[in-house]
Amino acid sequence: MQEHLLGYLLGALDAEEQECVETALENNPELRRQLDVLDARLEALRLARDADDPPPDLAARTCGFVCGYQHKADEALPVQPAPCINPEVTTGRHWSMADLLVAAGVMIAASLLFFPAIASSRYQAHRTACQHNLQQLGTALTGYGERHDGYLPLVPTSGNRSVGGVIVAMLNDEGFLADTRNVICPASPLAKNLQGWRVASLDELDRADGKTLAMLQRMMGGSYGYPLGYMDHEQYRPIKNLRRAGFALIADAPSTELPGRRSANHGGCGQNVLFEDGHVAYVVGCRMGEMGDDLFHSDRGLVEPGRHADDAVIVDSATPLVLWNVPPQR
Repeated sequence: MQEHLLGYLLGALDAEEQECVETALENNPELRRQLDVLDARLEALRLARDADDPPPDLAARTCGFVCGYQHKADEALPVQPAPCINPEVTTGRHWSMADLLVAAGVMIAASLLFFPAIASSRYQAHRTACQHNLQQLGTALTGYGERHDGYLPLVPTSGNRSVGGVIVAMLNDEGFLADTRNVICPASPLAKNLQGWRVASLDELDRADGKTLAMLQRMMGGSYGYPLGYMDHEQYRPIKNLRRAGFALIADAPSTELPGRRSANHGGCGQNVLFEDGHVAYVVGCRMGEMGDDLFHSDRGLVEPGRHADDAVIVDSATPLVLWNVPPQR
């Protein structure tokens, strides 16, 4: 979130990012303190807005100054140095402190505009690449469903396979996952260190135990979250692909540190979500729409299978399937 603070002060964020930063500032005193510190450091530039205009010959003198260094560097070469702009302007002239301050201010102002633009461009590129990954995973799920009477992979209720990420291993073992790198969001913490990362096979998962098992369970789902099934009259059932536009299938993986288990993949501002009809959307917050379904919890607020066929619940790779014995609300 810190990387968005400068863009927030300069008004360089889009509406969604602006809203995300404002929400984070309301809930995070430390982030607010960091914003105040950054704002204070920009005060010098604000005070310089009413400063005197730079000398009219500043550009020519700057070019002459640079050309002078170029001339010294090229003295030993047999070629002529590049001509300077108005070289006579520099004869017998020196840079004053005022000139240096103006030039420094121009460079600082340019950097304050340039670097947030680069960061925003990279943020958008990561978000687009993430959406492409989810489209590819959606194609894999559709292929699996066509082979299994429309039913999508189901996380088992027990054993080494009883974690959310097993869905990736199932898709990969059956040949539906064209590229395992599609389960890595480029904006996720995992993307910064992929050393040793891989998708385990189901057989390897079955044979593993202890720390090795925990590592394979954590790695195989990459940086996305996957769907649990749902409960139907106390029976745990798989999701059937009905091409619903509002039913979430895969999303940026939930976190345990942000409010509502919001994903940390895109600076904690929101998450890309693949829906059952195949479209991908960026969702701010954890609910789809003002009163929509919670992405990461069941209708009764637990990390568990959905309470009915339209209750989508997405968990990260290492989250085990738990069938909570909680009485239904009346």
